[in-house]
Amino acid sequence: VRLRPHLRENVIWTDNVFLNDSNERNLTLLSVTRTSPFSVISDRPTLRKIEESRSDFQDAKNRGREDDFIFQTALDVSFEMPLNDEYSKAFKLDSLKLLEVNAKHQEYIDLDELNNTSIELNADLFAFVSQFLEFERANQFWVRTRAHYNKIKDPLDANVRAISESGIVVADSFDDFERDEQRYNLDAGWKGNKSDVSAGYEVYRLRLDDNALEQAEHDERTISLEVGHEPKQLPEKRVFLRAEYSKLEFQDVKVGAAGGGTTKARVLNDADIIDVRVGIEGPTFSRRIRARVDVGYQNWDARGNGLSGDSNDFKSPVGSFQVVYKPWEDRKTQIQMTYDRTTDYSAISNYNAVHDVTLQYLNEVIPKKLDMDITLGFNRTDPSDGPSRKLYEAGAGVVYHLYKQVDLTFRYLIRAQSSSDEIVLNSAFVTDEGGPNETLFQYEQVSDGDFLQNIIELGIELHF
Repeated sequence: VRLRPHLRENVIWTDNVFLNDSNERNLTLLSVTRTSPFSVISDRPTLRKIEESRSDFQDAKNRGREDDFIFQTALDVSFEMPLNDEYSKAFKLDSLKLLEVNAKHQEYIDLDELNNTSIELNADLFAFVSQFLEFERANQFWVRTRAHYNKIKDPLDANVRAISESGIVVADSFDDFERDEQRYNLDAGWKGNKSDVSAGYEVYRLRLDDNALEQAEHDERTISLEVGHEPKQLPEKRVFLRAEYSKLEFQDVKVGAAGGGTTKARVLNDADIIDVRVGIEGPTFSRRIRARVDVGYQNWDARGNGLSGDSNDFKSPVGSFQVVYKPWEDRKTQIQMTYDRTTDYSAISNYNAVHDVTLQYLNEVIPKKLDMDITLGFNRTDPSDGPSRKLYEAGAGVVYHLYKQVDLTFRYLIRAQSSSDEIVLNSAFVTDEGGPNETLFQYEQVSDGDFLQNIIELGIELHF
């Protein structure tokens, strides 16, 4: 077993930490009504002055575009074991990571409240399990188990607001979206000369550390089956059929009860998800071009009567493809394009329907000395009930191999997002209720997802 440490130290600058639009006004006072004497204020100039005079409006409005420098330290330590030829052919891996530990810390220069630390653990134990299950045709039968644990903090691009008796308050700090992710896999399969079959079982758990975001907590269990064959009519091609069934279950959370106090209820709907696809993979046109394409149909059947009120199901074609072109065998240069049409869970509705496209060009400019890459990406997310998002990304970077164990890196990334069908919330609060100065404040809150962000990153990597 080999020990492989990997240390990355980066200095990152971004001009938009909170992902806000420069003209974003997502909290607006609509009217102020006084009872004694009765009067209604609705003209915009006066309302704007009232907004500026009330601390709760000032504290709750978005923070606009803020730039900052971030010092990021990432340490990866992996315990690897070389694989024999049987495992190398089955899993296309030269070595097995028995355990990998990733720790990342971000230190913000100005925005100290965003400082965060994330930890990730990965274990891959199929080699040991296979030894216990070995029989006379062990070269055709394989078993793989994997475990993944993630504790992550990410800055949010919006505050979560609550209504008190006297005004609007920002709930406890949500700048760090801290969450625990756990994923466990058990896969087994059989591979013959021209045919193969595999089955898998996966458990995924998401838990959030703050009560106000608990509605997104869920468990997902997935059973999968795949059958493949290499037909004589299609040399070096593999045709496959894959079917998956997933059971998605959200957690009950505390919500306000009609008679006061709180009660337990489910905000989002559970779901039964069936995904069936057929596909083909292998060299295309030449040995230097490999492709994988699958098409199928997915049925996302929402169950329950969640408080979100969303009753939409997803019944639509899905699919993905990947094309990789490598001009030279002895160099890392390649062009890769991927597309994925699928669904994922949503924190505000039944599901997110996703289109994701990525084009990447990696060029070994000077062999073993200088690498460069260019990446273009597009992601469209359409919730079953909520705002749609279109995210465009373009990035370029270079890696200079200063020494065998030392790399210098530079990367620039620009991101732009547009949104539509925003969520609009109309609400109100009363001050001095029943008193001589009783006042009703009516306001509007809009989820504005538009933003433009630039990121520049300089780094040094030490690897062994």
